[in-house]
Amino acid sequence: MKQLLKDILTIPAIALKEHAIHSALAQFAVQHNLKFQQDSAGNSYITYSGDESPSVGRRPLFITAHTDHPGFIVTEVNGNHAICEFRGGLSAEYGKSEYLCVYRIASQDASIAAIGKAQVQEIMTQGTSPRQRIQGATVLSEPGVQLEVGDLLLWDVTAFEISNDPDPKILARQCDDLIGVVSILQTLKKLSETSSPYSFTGLFTRAEEIGLMGASAATNSSILPTEAIVIAIETSSGAGGRAIQGDGPIIRVGDAGSIFTPKVTTWMEHTASNLAEKSDFKYQRLLMDAGSTEATAFFRLGLDTGALCVSLGAWHNAGPNQKIVPDDYPHFITRGWAKPYRARRIRQLLGETKLHSVDSFKTVQSDVTSVVAGDVLPLMLSLTEDRFAPGSDTYTVRGQLEEWDRQMSVDRAEPLLFAAWYRELTRLIYADELKDLFPDMWKMRPQFIHNVLSGTDGQSRWCDDQNSDPVESCADQSTAALDKALVELRTRYGADMNKWQWGQAHMAYSAHRPFGKHPWLSKLFDLAIPSPGGSYTVNAGVYRIRSQEPFHNTHSASMRAIYDLADPDKSLFIHSTGQSGNRLSPHYNNFVDPWRDGTYLSMTTDRQQILAHAMGTLILRPQRTELD
Repeated sequence: MKQLLKDILTIPAIALKEHAIHSALAQFAVQHNLKFQQDSAGNSYITYSGDESPSVGRRPLFITAHTDHPGFIVTEVNGNHAICEFRGGLSAEYGKSEYLCVYRIASQDASIAAIGKAQVQEIMTQGTSPRQRIQGATVLSEPGVQLEVGDLLLWDVTAFEISNDPDPKILARQCDDLIGVVSILQTLKKLSETSSPYSFTGLFTRAEEIGLMGASAATNSSILPTEAIVIAIETSSGAGGRAIQGDGPIIRVGDAGSIFTPKVTTWMEHTASNLAEKSDFKYQRLLMDAGSTEATAFFRLGLDTGALCVSLGAWHNAGPNQKIVPDDYPHFITRGWAKPYRARRIRQLLGETKLHSVDSFKTVQSDVTSVVAGDVLPLMLSLTEDRFAPGSDTYTVRGQLEEWDRQMSVDRAEPLLFAAWYRELTRLIYADELKDLFPDMWKMRPQFIHNVLSGTDGQSRWCDDQNSDPVESCADQSTAALDKALVELRTRYGADMNKWQWGQAHMAYSAHRPFGKHPWLSKLFDLAIPSPGGSYTVNAGVYRIRSQEPFHNTHSASMRAIYDLADPDKSLFIHSTGQSGNRLSPHYNNFVDPWRDGTYLSMTTDRQQILAHAMGTLILRPQRTELD
């Protein structure tokens, strides 16, 4: 099923521009010897006919999903700017400054190709606050990309990936509703392969996002009889406690517009209950009211209708990573949400222990596993296999990184080797395209680099150096990047590779204010220590690859605390410098080592304990004046 998910979820489609999806549906039907039909509205039907005995009163079953997803289409072009129409329903609080992937439909065969990216400059809205919706946008194409009228633009997020978690999740741009499409196709495939006696038709509708158009048209088609039972498979937001991801599919009682046919819902629940009794199958029965679904169209047009639902963590991709409020939250907090790498690792660590304690939370806060390295390094290693001469330094380093456990430990060389290799690779991948803009735009961009190295949507084209005649591959650039990285590391840290350590490069600086700005006083008042972690580890140690000291730790948790709510006096804390602001005090920097090493101090509120361990008492007494 993973291959089917990848094949379908990565096909770009917005309302009325769904040709590639329906072409794939036709090919699927031929491949599995299934009946394929289309109605006058362009909806597709795939039927599996079992050999069940005819039964009086047996009603045909249609399971439906729509094939479009919210997105933009270019309507007017002026140089490297374009005006786009938005097809879908999404709050206008989203979108500004976001990047979009650009796709072009070939006029000859309706195939779709990725041609580059564009950035939203301004969102055009409709409606009144707080219910404003995106109507369109002006966008700016990236250098070298010439937009054309009719181009499709979709959010620049993961096209398809299955997370590497104990509880894996599908990460995909077009889950709504291509997850429903895949669910139906997999069911048809399973029935066909097992020669099941049961029959049903998969109905794949167009243009749901702009008014349930395909579903409404299907009710006028002779292919869908009036006595049919229709079950719509959809996705919906689980935000606000509507549903729990991982607790099974949802029997959807209704949506924002309707309550569906009760007898169909009851039949579905009875079937699910029987499955749950015989296996570990889980399901939920809920009213998912985040929006309206095609089931409303079928139900209101006279068909007996039920609905199944898959809960999404980021409905319409509108819940940026680690967003903490539901989609309809009325107040602006921020447009910048953290990338998902630390959250993925935290979820994994939380899932490894059933009952957590203060000690287990120490482990979580101190974790320095690099999820980014786990995602990207295997691609870098694969691209450079057999590229280096045995016995060479590059061959040795590549071997070290193959064995590396992805821990950004202070006393290890591998984190530094990976960070330097990755840094040089980013330079080779997109410095030539950005030209003079590159110094200001140079960042790690791990999702982009992953897409380039994996060739997602043709993005491996970024590996070609625009300043040279030969066409460089990602393998070429990955090879060259490691050579350049070792040259850079020798210049910075000496020729003896055995002495290289991450902490040597990843110094955590606590700058004094204001003396940290003075070239002499800073040496006395600033504090520095070799530190573990990286930009996306749970124990964060952010470094800026475009800076003069590209691996220095410039941003970390200056304070960590663990609160024991069962016994508050067992709570712990640590911060990054010391208890005293007096540079001559031994307590000016006495927390630096414990902070780096992940150890803590008790946070008691018991006054007797505080007095028993006090080194003295500081009394602040205001000076009396003649007016007192």
